[in-house]
Amino acid sequence: MKVVYVISLTHKSVGFEQLFEQLLIEGLNFHVILINREPSELFRALQRKKISVSEFIYPGKKSIIRVCVQMYRCLKHEKPSHLHTHLLEGGFLGGITGWLARIPNRIYTRHHADAHHFENKRGRIYDRFIHFFHQHIIALSQGHYVFLRDVEKLEKKLVLIPNFIDPSIFEIPPETDRRTIEKYGFNTKTITIGINARWTKLKGLQYILPALHRIIGDYPSLKIYLFNAKGDFKPEIEQLLSDFDPAQVVCTEFEDNMMSVYPHLTLFLHCPIRPTAESFGLVYIEALGSGVPSIITLSGIANDVVVANENAWVVNYRSVTEIELALRELLEHPEIRQKIGANAKKIAPLFSLKRHVDLLFKLYQFPKK
Repeated sequence: MKVVYVISLTHKSVGFEQLFEQLLIEGLNFHVILINREPSELFRALQRKKISVSEFIYPGKKSIIRVCVQMYRCLKHEKPSHLHTHLLEGGFLGGITGWLARIPNRIYTRHHADAHHFENKRGRIYDRFIHFFHQHIIALSQGHYVFLRDVEKLEKKLVLIPNFIDPSIFEIPPETDRRTIEKYGFNTKTITIGINARWTKLKGLQYILPALHRIIGDYPSLKIYLFNAKGDFKPEIEQLLSDFDPAQVVCTEFEDNMMSVYPHLTLFLHCPIRPTAESFGLVYIEALGSGVPSIITLSGIANDVVVANENAWVVNYRSVTEIELALRELLEHPEIRQKIGANAKKIAPLFSLKRHVDLLFKLYQFPKK
């Protein structure tokens, strides 16, 4: 048995690095194909770890034929029994090429949720191609599974394999912690509000920011940190941010050491606008596992593991008023924050890398050592 993985438009991913390291330990024979706009840190990281990897540069749609030819040659050389693709471009290009190369087992992990039914309906064309060219579709949470079963009508192809998170990421080296404190000026006198979400409509920042604007005058030491600060909703978000004092807002497109940020947050907010807007929502597990008191809406994996107001403070979708009231309640009652944060830490062990790999091997029918 041999597996070729195809991953698209991923510059850096500790999660994929950890997965492939574990697969090496388990004795799986595999090769990784990366499709990126430019040479990626993930490619360099996998090379350093002696993992078999190729990277093909994909500037845009005009390069589809060239990249498909490169992938086809690679697949013919590697001769895999299984092809496992990830993300939209990886599923589309990998699925077509894998079918042409007659790879007998083709599997797709669908990382996006329902956006192609709402914000980007043209994307459903890609989804149909991807679903056609793969025999198995992996859903990342129970809600994601139900959506793909009932709306996309994929029941015969569906497999539920939740994402994973390595517990070691919660262990922050002192030097990394020191650099993070210096970089962002974290201190115990400042109320730090963290948001880690792309600037897209479905992430709900258009409801979070007005709620913060309503309370910020009552908390002069409050500072807002927005991470992953990029996306197609950027003009609207920048307009909302223009109402704030620039000294109270920090925007960062990409933070290499995000896990070292979470412990310094007073509160974390993640409020997607629908229960199916997230396929999984790794930031839920990162923040909750770090013990950060969080104000959230239930989407993706949060539907499966969050108990309202026990391990996170739950608000309704698209409600500025509920977010405002939740902010005031938690900022005024540190004992509630402490209880929620302590309970939240218990979530992370549910998503072990070992369990994830065991479920993959069951799907591959790969005999464990």
